Amino acid sequence: MKKYYASSSRSEKTGAGVAKRAYARGGFNSKGGITDGNRVPCGKGFKSGNGVSGGKGVKSGNGASGGKGFKSGNGASGGKGFKSGSGASGGTRSEDRCAFSAGGEGGKRFKPLEERVIYEDNHFIAINKLCGEIVQADKSGDTCLIDDLKAYLKRKYDKPGNVFLGLPHRLDRPTSGAVLFCKTTKALERINKMFKDGDVHKVYYAIVDKNLQNKEGRLEHYVVRNTKVNKSFAYKDLQTAHRFTDPQKAVLEYEEASRSERYVLLKIRLLTGRHHQIRAQLAACGVHIKGDLKYGAARSNPDGGISLHSGEIHFVHPVSGKTVDISASFPESDIWNVFSVKTGIKTDAEIAKSCEKA
Repeated sequence: MKKYYASSSRSEKTGAGVAKRAYARGGFNSKGGITDGNRVPCGKGFKSGNGVSGGKGVKSGNGASGGKGFKSGNGASGGKGFKSGSGASGGTRSEDRCAFSAGGEGGKRFKPLEERVIYEDNHFIAINKLCGEIVQADKSGDTCLIDDLKAYLKRKYDKPGNVFLGLPHRLDRPTSGAVLFCKTTKALERINKMFKDGDVHKVYYAIVDKNLQNKEGRLEHYVVRNTKVNKSFAYKDLQTAHRFTDPQKAVLEYEEASRSERYVLLKIRLLTGRHHQIRAQLAACGVHIKGDLKYGAARSNPDGGISLHSGEIHFVHPVSGKTVDISASFPESDIWNVFSVKTGIKTDAEIAKSCEKA
């Protein structure tokens, strides 16, 4: 595998068109992993260091009442959808029509939007998305994050007209973690190209039911999307994938970051961005993300979501030229708390407590 070097200048693209500028909170270490400290050349895989802290602290707000979606402020309003306290309503339905609780597993608390801003400058704003929030409007009609964020920015900066907000990437509804938005058309145009060229580096954390064959490695598949069932299927060889429409190469690197008695925490770096890529590739290996019924998990999570978290986004700012390192704290739930203790990566509740003490 080709080595990656972090620098303030643009990296040359290598391999299959994936630009290799490796970022982390401190970079990749020479043994092949993410670690704190200065950015240095890296080899293959990741090494779990102290993990990710979550930027701004999150205080617990009021729980969401059974609503048609999340709204900024104290919770959701409306009819069906979200419940506070006990978790998801409606049994064990999958993400397509399931009801999500507010917050982490069990719906312990709802976090107001303004307390989930983890990065902001003149061109970008990043949010720590809750499980169950939809990033962009869909056929469900539920309130979406981009509309809530526009309303928040309009209030905060007392803007008289419409607020522009561009969306260069998305997160699936049942997942959580860092989502980046663009506040200017210049930023959107440039970051879209950076995503296309592989110049934006994303790290995910997934709680899975078993370990992969090796504790660290690289997965390469050809992914085919079935739009009728909103699901992707991963195949090892292109010949098999070509039986279907528009197979796309999907590549990721992973390492085992921690484990508990029943579950394994994987740290995953996406090298391509395909529909349901992590979920489909792991399922093709016989490994299932906790709560992900659609891709073969044995049971649902209490909040109706899945244990997949967008933990980090790293890129060189396309306007200022400075390195941007965005990190999102783990959701608040019993299982994420376990891995928070094991890895040193804080949860929302721990950050909120530290902010209150300060």
